Amino acid sequence: MHSWAFAQLGQFLTYKAQQAGVVVVVVQVDPAYTSQTCQACGHADYNAAHNIAARGVVRWGEVMRPDAAPILAAS
Repeated sequence: MHSWAFAQLGQFLTYKAQQAGVVVVVVQVDPAYTSQTCQACGHADYNAAHNIAARGVVRWGEVMRPDAAPILAAS
């Protein structure tokens, strides 16, 4: 999986979820500067995961606003 582009991974997830009858919304966030080393634990990947998750929560709120324009996953 490490050689897949993130957009392609999102497409695969959406496709497989739809095949299984699961409603899915893929929220993309900018991963820039998320993997800086955490001062508390020293693990860059751990810090990046938390930063990406936090950005995803913010982006989810933007996408799910009642007045937000619909954003369709790329096909």
